[in-house]
Amino acid sequence: MIIAARRWPGLAAGTSWASSKAAPYPSCSSRNRSSLWKQGRFPFDKLITTFPLSEINQAEAATIAGSAIKPVLLPGP
Repeated sequence: MIIAARRWPGLAAGTSWASSKAAPYPSCSSRNRSSLWKQGRFPFDKLITTFPLSEINQAEAATIAGSAIKPVLLPGP
């Protein structure tokens, strides 16, 4: 199944399709985002919404509805 969702290419560190595509653009680089965050100009922490792993369906629904930009599932009880 394909889910329509917002994308923030290269937002997370790592080797992914998104980060490899964002690399040629200096304004999208991790170093630039880090610098902007330190200046208080890129609040990436406000883009993250956490959900317990048991609420995976709610995380998906929030993503589809647009109320969660970057859902993060947390393992635990």
